[in-house]
Amino acid sequence: MDTGTTGYKFIRVKKIDTPYLNNPFHFNSNCELVLIEEGSGKRIMGDNISNFKEGDLVLMGPSVPHIWHNDRPFYAGNKRLRSRAIVVYF
Repeated sequence: MDTGTTGYKFIRVKKIDTPYLNNPFHFNSNCELVLIEEGSGKRIMGDNISNFKEGDLVLMGPSVPHIWHNDRPFYAGNKRLRSRAIVVYF
């Protein structure tokens, strides 16, 4: 979308629906808004380590290193457990 200023702005939405989260430790050049719809575990954002669970809404600024790692039962093949999230990049 052209904002009428120098350059372009964008919004990208990504839906995650997987048995467990598997992204490596990384960062993005944009802001990121994450809604956890289902799942639980630990998240590392910058120098902070905390738990996450269903219903959490997290806003990260650009260039903040982060990773989301599910609790152990998610990696054991329990088909009733899912990791679902909506991520908005802007």
